[in-house]
Amino acid sequence: MKTTIEINDELLRQARLRGIREGVTLRSLVERGLSLVLGRNEPVRARKIELRVFSGATGFTPEFEGADWASLKEESRRR
Repeated sequence: MKTTIEINDELLRQARLRGIREGVTLRSLVERGLSLVLGRNEPVRARKIELRVFSGATGFTPEFEGADWASLKEESRRR
């Protein structure tokens, strides 16, 4: 299930760093934390994430050549 929550900026930063160190998603960390708070004996098992490295391209596609950062950011959110 998807949900939206507001998290303190510093707490979120620390959680993301922990996730990177452990190789798990933020979702996994939140699920583990909730399991601990709710008293489950077995917290949800952490799921490893696989980071894909982008390579092979030499630049932007023609439609984005010379585009400003705001335009690139807006387009990335549409896809």
